[in-house]
Amino acid sequence: MKKKKLGTVLAAPTDVILDNHSTLQPDILFVAMERREIIEPHAIVGPPDLIVEIISPGSVEQDRYEKKGLYEQHGVQEYWLVDPENKSVEILALKEKRYELAQVVSEKGEILSYVIKGLKIDLAEIIPEGDGA
Repeated sequence: MKKKKLGTVLAAPTDVILDNHSTLQPDILFVAMERREIIEPHAIVGPPDLIVEIISPGSVEQDRYEKKGLYEQHGVQEYWLVDPENKSVEILALKEKRYELAQVVSEKGEILSYVIKGLKIDLAEIIPEGDGA
């Protein structure tokens, strides 16, 4: 049986144009196959389905508050905050136009996507033991 392509994964630097005043470059993004028309040669024009931001000491404020608010306002369905220092991932899922904390994985465990059905990632695959603080 041939697997169906689910969508496109892109990494920084990829511009995401949310509106005339908001262009961001998330660390990783996913656009579902049925929404691929938002992928243009120069940028993603519109909200991706899933965005992953990797938090660094200098980006905490921007990732947790500024970007989160813009992604929520523009309808990004799922937002992952990867925190290598604390060896954790928070998954926020859009419910009725507001983000809700859908899952927190810390130290060990499996990350489940709500947007990409069947996607499961072992935390140790993205934040190996010994990394972080």
